[in-house]
Amino acid sequence: MKYILFLAMLFTNINLFAQEIDEEMPITDTIYRYAEVMPEPPFNVNQYFIENLRYPPDARDKGIQGRVNVGFIVNTDGSLDSIMIVGDRIKYGASLEREAIRLIKGMPKWKPGRMNDKPVKVRYTQPFTWRIENDN
Repeated sequence: MKYILFLAMLFTNINLFAQEIDEEMPITDTIYRYAEVMPEPPFNVNQYFIENLRYPPDARDKGIQGRVNVGFIVNTDGSLDSIMIVGDRIKYGASLEREAIRLIKGMPKWKPGRMNDKPVKVRYTQPFTWRIENDN
């Protein structure tokens, strides 16, 4: 049995909630959905997932599949925090959710986003689609 993890729109910013940029708001107190310069990982994300992904055995053995959305914030220093599952949950898919969170938590620092040439916090949502394929 083979398993496949689809990373839909790798590290694209899904606009679940639009946020208007208010010029009067202090940049340090704002978490943006979009920034003039978006944060980016300074490493090959596909290679990172290939090297670090482990389809949880209990989920694989039970045939559990589905989509997991992991939300996180890229801080002004490039560190990631507030890592959590967002949106719909997979029924009986807790181990898939834990594995998706583990992958994000294990990432090295990113290049931070920038507004008005200053680093800012930016919220991202990364979808993971877990699918098991039979060898037939």
